[in-house]
Amino acid sequence: MTKEIKPLEKTVNLQNFIGVYDNYITPEMCNRAIKLFEEENKFNKTVNRQDSDKVSALFKQDKRYGLNPQNINFWWEDAKPIIINFELALKHYIKNTGITKAYSQEEEGFYFNYINIQKTLPTEGYHVWHIEHGKGFYIEPRVLVYTVYLNDVEEGGEIGRASCRERE
Repeated sequence: MTKEIKPLEKTVNLQNFIGVYDNYITPEMCNRAIKLFEEENKFNKTVNRQDSDKVSALFKQDKRYGLNPQNINFWWEDAKPIIINFELALKHYIKNTGITKAYSQEEEGFYFNYINIQKTLPTEGYHVWHIEHGKGFYIEPRVLVYTVYLNDVEEGGEIGRASCRERE
């Protein structure tokens, strides 16, 4: 007799323009993304940020694999369910924040241009205060950033952020 596994209910917590979309990405989707990263890492398709960005480990220390149009044939099937759920979360965010007015765009004006799968080991990280908008093809039109944790940790693991209303 097999036990039926019910999908977890998707929940949303949206405060101060920060949305937490729990259970939009299932454990199976996370495992597929981890497997994709590990397979691409075996073939040296991942990027060490110290080398690519030419910075000290004090500032950036992790590895990433970029999902973009140039390598879509390698990742599309594995990442497609994640992208579909990103799209659901994005539509909810747009509907509930008024971001289209802030950026003078219609809902269709927001799109994904680059997705990173990033592996950060204990003590590693991106230790530079920065904004997600700047010069360059992939970051100039950027207005939103998603972070999906592919695993759970008992201690550590964080994103530091500061806003006008709240300090962490």
